[in-house]
Amino acid sequence: MKKILSILVIACIAMAFAGCQKDGVYNPSKKISKIYYTPKNGSRVLQEAWTWNKNILEKIDFYAEGVIDYSYIFEYEGKRLAKISNLDANRYAEYIYDGNKLSAINVYYHGDLKHNYKFIYKNGKLEQLIEPNLNKGVNTKDILGINPLDFVFDAEICKVMDNAEKALAAKHGDKGEYDKTWKFTWEKGNVKTCVIDEYYTDFVETLTCTFTYDNKNNPYENSHIDIHASNDISNGNFAKHNIIRVVQVATDDIYVDETYTTVYDYEYTYNGKYPVSRRASKDEEGYVTHGGLTEYEYVK
Repeated sequence: MKKILSILVIACIAMAFAGCQKDGVYNPSKKISKIYYTPKNGSRVLQEAWTWNKNILEKIDFYAEGVIDYSYIFEYEGKRLAKISNLDANRYAEYIYDGNKLSAINVYYHGDLKHNYKFIYKNGKLEQLIEPNLNKGVNTKDILGINPLDFVFDAEICKVMDNAEKALAAKHGDKGEYDKTWKFTWEKGNVKTCVIDEYYTDFVETLTCTFTYDNKNNPYENSHIDIHASNDISNGNFAKHNIIRVVQVATDDIYVDETYTTVYDYEYTYNGKYPVSRRASKDEEGYVTHGGLTEYEYVK
C-alpha cells in the first residue's frame, strides 16, 4: 500500500510540475537587461534595453543611433503574456491559449487584423503553424516589416531569406498573395527542422531550415516576445539551447532543379550556462562573410 501511495505521490508531483510549464510564461533564470552590437568595422552600440518588474518583462526599448527608436509594451493575464504593443507603429499582437499551449496569435495594424497564426500540436510539441493570407493583393510583410526569422537571427539572414523568396516567386509573377504553413520536427527539446511551404495560385515555394544547437541554456526559450508572432518559432524561442548552425535551402515545385542553399554558423562565448556574446558567419556556395559581435548583459 505504501508503495502504491508513493507512486501516486510521485505521479501527482510530476503532473503538477508539467502543469506549470505554460506557454506564455517567461521567467528564465538569467534575464537579459541589455543587448549591444559591434559591426565588423564599426563601434559598439546599444540595440535593446529590457525592463523587468521582478519576474515579469514589462518593456523592450529598441535603439537606433543612440536613442530609442520604438518600444514593445507587454501586458499579461496573471503571469501569462496576453498582448504586445508597438505604439509608435500602431500595431499589436494578441496571444490566445488553449490550456497550457499557445493556440493562436492575432496581429493588428491600425486596428485591422493583418495576420492570424494558428498552432497545431502533436504529443505536446508544436507540429504546424498555419498562416493564412488575410489580405489578398496586399503584401503585408512590407506593411508590418515581418520576416519569420528576424528575431534571434541576424538581419543579414532575414535579407537572404527575403531574397530567396523573391527570386523564386518572381518566376511566377507573384505579388505576395499566398498562404503559409510551417512544419516542425523536434529532437531533445529543440526544433530540428522547419519546413515553410508558401502556397501561391499555381505553385508551392518551400524554404527548409535544419538546425544544430549547443548544450547551453537559451535565454529566449518560451519568451514569445516578438510582435510578429511566427518570428519566435523557427529561430529557437521554443528551444532549450542556442542555435550554432542553420542550413537553409529554398526551392519550389516547378523549378525543382534550382535551389538556393545558405549555411549560417554562430560562435558563442558563455558565462556558465548562458551566452554572453555571439558572432555569425554566412556561407553562400563557398563565399564566406563574417558578421559583427552581439553581446548580452543580464540582470544582476
